[in-house]
Amino acid sequence: MQFDSSRVDIIARPPLDVCNHFGIVHGGLHAGFVDFAMRKLLTTMSPSLYRMLDLSLVYHRPAMLEHDRGLRLTASIDRRGRRITTVDASILSSSGTPLTIARGTFRT
Repeated sequence: MQFDSSRVDIIARPPLDVCNHFGIVHGGLHAGFVDFAMRKLLTTMSPSLYRMLDLSLVYHRPAMLEHDRGLRLTASIDRRGRRITTVDASILSSSGTPLTIARGTFRT
């Protein structure tokens, strides 16, 4: 895991049993991964309680763990206001190919 003041990078290696019978990671796990990365970034910057107001995901490619075991999760602050913070996150393959792009809106 790598942190700086406005970005977090995490390497995730989920087990193969999170895949369906086609070897593809369920989309709900993608949502859980980006939520984890976003919250990790927010809580390292400030110990305040953040409530998620909105989460949107765009799936670009399936995550197939049999071919690519190391998924890279990234999150960065898009906009920080007094009450609302917007965070961009992504799941990338180990080669850097975007699998899922997400945006979350949080309230402090």
